Amino acid sequence: MRNKIYFITALLSLGVISMELRGETIKFSNLDTSGVLSRELNDITPAEGCLKLYDLEFPAFSKGVINRARICSWTSGYLTGPSTFSSFDQFRSLDYNDVQDNRFLYAFDNGYYLLLKLDNGRYLAVLPLVSDDVMASITIYEGTPRLKLCTFGTDTFSGDASLFTWAFAADPYSATQKCWEHALASDFCKDNVQLRSEKEYPELYEYLGWCTWEAFGENINEANVIRSINEIKQSPVPVRWVIVDDGYLNNKYPGGKEKPQIRSFGANNKFPNGWNPITSLKDDASVKWIGIWRNMSGGMGGVSPDHTMTNLTDHLMQKTACKCSGPQREVQEEVSMIVKPDTASSAAFYEAMIGNTLDGGFDFVKVDFQTYNFWMYAGTGNAVNSAHQNNQALETVCKTHGIPLLNCISQCNVNVFNSKRPSRHPCKASRVAFHTAGVKCFAV
Repeated sequence: MRNKIYFITALLSLGVISMELRGETIKFSNLDTSGVLSRELNDITPAEGCLKLYDLEFPAFSKGVINRARICSWTSGYLTGPSTFSSFDQFRSLDYNDVQDNRFLYAFDNGYYLLLKLDNGRYLAVLPLVSDDVMASITIYEGTPRLKLCTFGTDTFSGDASLFTWAFAADPYSATQKCWEHALASDFCKDNVQLRSEKEYPELYEYLGWCTWEAFGENINEANVIRSINEIKQSPVPVRWVIVDDGYLNNKYPGGKEKPQIRSFGANNKFPNGWNPITSLKDDASVKWIGIWRNMSGGMGGVSPDHTMTNLTDHLMQKTACKCSGPQREVQEEVSMIVKPDTASSAAFYEAMIGNTLDGGFDFVKVDFQTYNFWMYAGTGNAVNSAHQNNQALETVCKTHGIPLLNCISQCNVNVFNSKRPSRHPCKASRVAFHTAGVKCFAV
């Protein structure tokens, strides 16, 4: 069914939404062929982390696709993917009134890219932007497309806030490319993100690799990792690199049920002799590189209050993180230590993480759950800015020490828009290299 969409809607009259959040209706028929849209905001105090809501009025279209979080549908959902539709009415089952806890009113069903095939045969692409301190996304509650502008924090915001880039084109590829060209040229994003095509791969990614998670999950130990590497070295299959994945961390489980929190970046008692028995197995003829898995927050639940990293004490703070894995799900609270929201603390934390990685003899680092790290700052001053600081600090430290960085998991835009700097492989200094994995095909 073809749709002529004119969304001048009364949804914001619902009691669950503050009228102060309402921005103007943005009519794409009034916009140029392509460009960047922003709005000047003055002393806006977020309502449950949201600064403004803008209704979106699109031309008539026959079909579309929106890329959004697919795991539990939260903003920081770590698996993003496309949802196709022929009408926004397909999203009428999504309702603000379904969100049981108002702290999460704007945290669900956020889209990071929208593409429409218009009735006139052309295409319209819309890319919500993320700057240093503000994040935009598209939601389609009750069948009405709307742009959310959020910090997921509590600090009052003033300044020029980026909303999105857009482009009309004869084909979907040109429309998408134009959106990213505008994003990368804008003052909001140009210092933080780079196209994947502009990033060179480290030499190690030109070969096959193997990850312990695929064989053992968390059940790794010194013996089975050593045995596996030796088997790989004897195999005719040309595997040239190995990742030691999750299962080694020096964790503590508070209360016995919450997510594990690290006490240090070092290994647990399953690796009694440290990393040398493993990393010493490298040789140029077979397994040339060995990397290690790291969690962006230290552990899945951050850092334990009982941690042993005294050099980081002044850079960590206690935070009660609230998690809701679905609009109608029970809210869970977890108390842990997270990196303080300042640049010095971010730099110190990732310097310690990467320093430990290098001390263990590892050649590259795979970093995971950046999305969870973002979520842990919700309700602080500005969660978007904290995510920005942490992502930028990690990239800077990796570049400084010449260690390639593999960003794991299909990520939301708050992480995608903080992926720019290349790392330099220490064994081949002439080769500038950085790799971002898992990002959807129409992003970076």
